[in-house]
Amino acid sequence: MRLARGTDFAYRILMLAAMNRKRSLTIEMASQALGLSRAHLMKLIAKLSAHGFLETTRGRGGGMVLGKEPKDIRLGDVAEVMEADFGLVECLYRDESHCAMFGGCELTFIMHRAVRGFLDLLNDYSLDDILTKSQNSEDLILPACFQCDGQPAKPETTNKPNSES
Repeated sequence: MRLARGTDFAYRILMLAAMNRKRSLTIEMASQALGLSRAHLMKLIAKLSAHGFLETTRGRGGGMVLGKEPKDIRLGDVAEVMEADFGLVECLYRDESHCAMFGGCELTFIMHRAVRGFLDLLNDYSLDDILTKSQNSEDLILPACFQCDGQPAKPETTNKPNSES
């Protein structure tokens, strides 16, 4: 079983938002920090926002912030929202199964329990657990060199007189 890249990046987006709670993150900031295209990032953020994991504000000065406290964002809930399906075997797709044994086979029950067990295990953990137990979670905080518009800040220049004597 493997989670889709979108789910992996959804976790990263939430971690980034949680570690930068003192400000609203722009698409540009998150794109640069995560190495994701703006288009892909916007799709993921829209899905996370639609399910209350993020709150977003459009337009100038807009951005994203966590929609819930980190302790209330369960990892299994995020996976269920982000994953298209968890069909380990064809018989878990009721509408598409061509299995002659569909309906009476114990394999369907076992695979369904396996998926449910996986999600239940993920739900034992929250975004807060990731942040408090990660050794380098401070590395997720965007450096102060990012301005509010997501562009790297220009270094301040000082006009020092030439010291030619």
